[in-house]
Amino acid sequence: MSTNVNMRESTHTGLETWRRLIEQLPDAVLCVDACGKVHFENPNAINLLGYDSDEFARLEVSAMVFDAVHQHALDAAVLTQLARSGESREVLIKRKDLSLIPALLSVSSFNLSDLANAHLVLLKDIRQLKLSETSFHREKKLLEILLNNINEAVFLAPITAEGVHGNFVEVNDVASRRLGYSKQELLNMNARTINPAANLGRVKAFGKHIRREMDTIFEAIHVAKDGTQIPVEVVAKIIGIDGQDYVLSVVRDLREHKRLQQSEARFGRLIDHSWEEIYIFDSESLRFLQVTQGAMNNL
Repeated sequence: MSTNVNMRESTHTGLETWRRLIEQLPDAVLCVDACGKVHFENPNAINLLGYDSDEFARLEVSAMVFDAVHQHALDAAVLTQLARSGESREVLIKRKDLSLIPALLSVSSFNLSDLANAHLVLLKDIRQLKLSETSFHREKKLLEILLNNINEAVFLAPITAEGVHGNFVEVNDVASRRLGYSKQELLNMNARTINPAANLGRVKAFGKHIRREMDTIFEAIHVAKDGTQIPVEVVAKIIGIDGQDYVLSVVRDLREHKRLQQSEARFGRLIDHSWEEIYIFDSESLRFLQVTQGAMNNL
């Protein structure tokens, strides 16, 4: 946030008051002149960068602050631009031991009678934030690997207290391949989109049921992008993430299972009406599983 502070105190007391205020700030603070030369710093700057006050007095900000992407030095001209724009920028701080620390840079301009066109440089240490981001991205990548190596389709969607589902926030590759939609297309869809037979009332009823029971198993029909109707078994469970409830659904394609059931039913009907001697038995126990009427007549 850009501020222009006009301080007309020319006395030593005015400068000391300004210095004491800076010393109370929680982040590292450098006071630099129009050329980028450090005039004073707060204790947090000493702790963060590793220089003492005498060493800071011989330094310019360009020796310590670098662009986080291109790693070129930030000079006084860049500080002026940042002060005018009010923007914060992610930077790298070079410590006395030459190690680099990620930080968030904010710049304000001010004037003292004996220090005109100066800049107040605030440096917020964001190492912990970066570690958290790295950990988050690593965990997200591991989750993606896990989801995309499961043979079933996986959907994650928020659910309200009234049982209403929101759009999917995560799907795996199997879901995309099975339904013929890209991942981005699926993230703009919800349970009703892929299951048109489920009207809003049924979806709400299901939502209330799963919120009460916390998990459930049911069969449904999913409709692919090309119109193909896919019988599925859905194992759904409520999970909480950062205070928000989500429905995690693992969906099994039942087409092959249904075909086998139909084949078995047709075979069973043929057996039931056959007058040939046919015996079906378990190869391990040698127990009969099914025999035809013709076989029964000869037993």
